[in-house]
Amino acid sequence: MRLVAGLAATAAALLMTSAAHATIIYQTDFEAPTYSTGLLGGQNGWNTFGSSGAVMVDDGIPIDGLQSAKITGAVASGQSGPFHIDTSAITKVTVSADILLTHSTADRSWQFSAIGPSLLGFTGGIDVDANTDAIRAITSGFPTIGTFSRDTKHRVDILLDYGAQTFGVKLDGASLASGLAFCGDNGPCAGAPTPGYSTVLFDTFGASGADAGYLDNILVQSTPGVPEPSAWALSLLGFGLLGAALRRLAPA
Repeated sequence: MRLVAGLAATAAALLMTSAAHATIIYQTDFEAPTYSTGLLGGQNGWNTFGSSGAVMVDDGIPIDGLQSAKITGAVASGQSGPFHIDTSAITKVTVSADILLTHSTADRSWQFSAIGPSLLGFTGGIDVDANTDAIRAITSGFPTIGTFSRDTKHRVDILLDYGAQTFGVKLDGASLASGLAFCGDNGPCAGAPTPGYSTVLFDTFGASGADAGYLDNILVQSTPGVPEPSAWALSLLGFGLLGAALRRLAPA
């Protein structure tokens, strides 16, 4: 029976290991010496649009560690923000980041999302409303799925499934929505297919404001939980050996 228990444990361990496996596509914490305080655009593959002077590596209110990326609402004219391109052919991708939005007498709207190749095709993400701080999913109808508390660090996860063309959203580990259709465009969200992950985007838009947005601890990875074919094969082999052992031990 010890043999049977050992084989069962081995098979279970194989399944758990394969389910926990994730491939890191991109990761950064904006810390020195990799990053220097000042303009973020041009550092380590980061690009900016809108008011480039509004997007900085800042050490004033770090979310974690000593530095984070910051967008100053008072400096941003129109839509402004940074993006990083990391093309991946992986079908399921989770884009995560720590985000802190400050509160002021004039707040702006904010966005955290993923975009397809060549900056075409919004896949999934969230908008935070300037007036109500409502979290709106970037999908048809832009439904409200939660509330974003300002002056508080939050962990945001966007779970992207390019096979199903759907995404989900988590805030601080709690699911806000799942099975949402990809937006597919930068307009009414008509749901045009997006072939794969390419870009992570954080930006502010709307009327002028005096607030700020901080971004840190970005992690883009293949979504764990789906065993790879090789792991399934090993697991099935383990269960096959388990079955054979049980048959040998069964009474005649």
